[in-house]
Amino acid sequence: MVLENILFLRIAFFLLALFFSYVVLDRIKVFQGGPAIVVSLVMSLLAMYYVQEDMLQRWLVGWYQFLGISLLAGFSFLVVFMIIMSFESSPARKMLWIFYGAVLFFLMYQSPTPVPEYLFILFFAAILIVLVFDRWIFHLLERKRISTWLRRRR
Repeated sequence: MVLENILFLRIAFFLLALFFSYVVLDRIKVFQGGPAIVVSLVMSLLAMYYVQEDMLQRWLVGWYQFLGISLLAGFSFLVVFMIIMSFESSPARKMLWIFYGAVLFFLMYQSPTPVPEYLFILFFAAILIVLVFDRWIFHLLERKRISTWLRRRR
C-alpha cells in the first residue's frame, strides 16, 4: 500500500480511537475532565502504534467502504422515491417502481465491479415494500404535505 494511504489510515484510526475512548471515559466519574483526555490520548497512541497495516486495510477501510456505498445508494433511492411518489396515479407509480427495479437490476448485474449481495437484497426488498404499500405511503405523504401547508398558512 502507498505510504500516503497508510499515513492517512493511521491518522483516521487515531482520531476514531481518540474520539470513542474519550466519549466512553468521560462518562466514568473517575475520569471526568482532565484525566479522560490524557488516558484516551495514551490509549489512542498505543492503539495506532500497535495496529498492523493489513488490519487497518481490512477493518477500517472495509467498514467505511460499506458505509459510503450504503449512504450513496440510499440517497439515490430516496431521490427516486420522492420523484415517483410525486405522481398522482397509483398504476403509474407502480409501473415506475417496476421500471426502476428492472433498470437497477440490469445496472447492478452488468457492473464492471462486483456489487455486494446486501445491496441487491436491500434495494429489491425496499422496492417490493413500496410496491405493496404504495397507496398507504402516498396517502401518508400527502397528509404530511397538507398539514405542513396548513401550518404555514396560520
